[in-house]
Amino acid sequence: MNTQGKMYAGAGDCVRSLIKTPYPRLPRWAEGRSALVFVRGALNSTGVNFLPLYKGLLLPLGAQVIYKSTIFTVHTNLMGLDWGKWTERSPLLKTSAAGTTAGAVNALVWVTPVEFVRNNQIVHGGYRSFLRNFAGMWRGAGLTVARDSLGCASFFVTIDLAKQHLPESINCPLTHGMCAGLGFWAVALPFDTVKTLQQTSEKGGDAQARWMQRLANQPTLVWRGWQVAVMRGLP
Repeated sequence: MNTQGKMYAGAGDCVRSLIKTPYPRLPRWAEGRSALVFVRGALNSTGVNFLPLYKGLLLPLGAQVIYKSTIFTVHTNLMGLDWGKWTERSPLLKTSAAGTTAGAVNALVWVTPVEFVRNNQIVHGGYRSFLRNFAGMWRGAGLTVARDSLGCASFFVTIDLAKQHLPESINCPLTHGMCAGLGFWAVALPFDTVKTLQQTSEKGGDAQARWMQRLANQPTLVWRGWQVAVMRGLP
């Protein structure tokens, strides 16, 4: 991705953080309901004051700088290596493998602890108790790595496909980024739903057990909130 594309991605992160911050409240506030019902209930709960919806915004907004620096640095360095003949037949294979590795590294090092603290700050309030148990902040690491590794692979592959196949009139970094964002969340949303439930529910608690049982009985629930995911992906 060129410098112009990275600038679009950075600007998109700012908008995406504004949309993404209320999302961890969805499983708790709108159990058994659609995302639209959640939004209506959230607005009714806060009245005309939108600020409570953006509790915990500063942390993810600042973290995006670190996230993207890590992802693009790892991806760029891997793409610059000679991978041998096995990637010559399909350049997308190299892009996919580099994206998978970049997403996994970023998720394991940065995303898991940051999202754990942020999600619990939003849902339960406060963060000091979580910082006392440093290792506990990597709860949900497996799901986060799966989400971001597969999601980033889809992100970079979608960018390349968009460059190759979009009509010339709309073939620009802005539309590349929009397609890539949708590509990311099309793959990542199921993992993100389960991860958020795991991180914000008390371990072994009734709420977590109830949600996991519902997911087992109705797997389509992992796509709940897809409308919000689309809004997050487009910017």
